[in-house]
Amino acid sequence: MVGEIVEGFRLGLCELGYDVTCNYAQIDAARVNIIMFGAASLKWKDLAHLAPNCIVVNIEQLVEGGNAFNPIYLEVLRNSYVWEYSELNFRRYAELGIPHASLVPLGYQAGAILAPPEAQAPPVEDIDVLFFGSLNARRHRLLDEMRERGLRVEAHHSIPAEERSALLMRSKLMLNVSYLDTTRTVELPRLAVGFVARKAILTEIYDDSELRTELRQGLFGVPYEQLVDTAERLISTPEQLRERADLGHRLFTAKSQASFIQPALKQFFAWRENQAAR
Repeated sequence: MVGEIVEGFRLGLCELGYDVTCNYAQIDAARVNIIMFGAASLKWKDLAHLAPNCIVVNIEQLVEGGNAFNPIYLEVLRNSYVWEYSELNFRRYAELGIPHASLVPLGYQAGAILAPPEAQAPPVEDIDVLFFGSLNARRHRLLDEMRERGLRVEAHHSIPAEERSALLMRSKLMLNVSYLDTTRTVELPRLAVGFVARKAILTEIYDDSELRTELRQGLFGVPYEQLVDTAERLISTPEQLRERADLGHRLFTAKSQASFIQPALKQFFAWRENQAAR
């Protein structure tokens, strides 16, 4: 998913008319450098020489207990211009002392996410529930209970996009469940993969969870305690799964990544001009 998010931003910037290069762990002092991933492992002194021609994109969950919620990464965010994907994170920026930022939600950009190929014949859906992502006790508990109910569950910590696409074609339902009890940010990077693949999604969600209103209509969402019962019920309703998958695809692909980047880029250039004047 990391590479696909980077590619979505690259393609979005290209659509807006910018010349963009994309390199792993390299910077170019002659350009604006957008640090997409890895900033959580850097110190501010590693980036300071790039300012003000530097944007840090945060897609980490800034909550207590999260891997990125530490003084070193917060120092990077406080000194950088930040593009933030989460509105819940963004609301905390004043409290966290992060002064220069724009909200840039994750959107759809054609060609960024590898979708399953169009099949000549309907694929055999021999997997009931598919989950991909880091595994911890909270997620294992849920997956094990689904298996105990007789559901065929596939779970993968790290998986190439091509293999993931093949598994999605064979799956009836894609599962999303939070890594932490303390967060209410629904993990849109994972949901995006299901939306693009036209796969029915079951996600952990609450009334105060963060997910764009229109996208809530395109998936099945229940609290953690109801996920097993809901999965068991849904896999026996293929028509309902297909209808919700088609709706989710239409809703997600209606807003491009470029449309979210454009105003944020304007805000960044205005801020940078003010830094130069100062």
